[in-house]
Amino acid sequence: PIAIDDIGCFEDIPFILLKQKNNLFSRSTEIIKESGYTPNVIQYVEQLATAYRFCLDGIGATFIGSKLLESEKKIDDRITLFSFNTNTAVREFSAVINKDRYLSNSLKQFMAFTQNYYL
Repeated sequence: PIAIDDIGCFEDIPFILLKQKNNLFSRSTEIIKESGYTPNVIQYVEQLATAYRFCLDGIGATFIGSKLLESEKKIDDRITLFSFNTNTAVREFSAVINKDRYLSNSLKQFMAFTQNYYL
């Protein structure tokens, strides 16, 4: 990805954003707010995959998570990836469990898998 410091360089590009109930909506609007500009949002969609496909079809730019990109076999030649130098772009996960609770082997394996996948 091409690292950029200010999303304001996209001011003339139409955007596809996720709807408000999605965590990526909150993070993307915070990144936009940090930049101080108002994007040309042409569509709000429910699913990240929909926004990504619209982007592939040249309809507009969108924010996507790294896990979606990792699930693709290769990065499609129709897109250019940009990364933002902001902590807002980082998603933090938390899981809690009672420290006195018995942990089955299945739960321990799940926890190890999850840590390896996300860390």
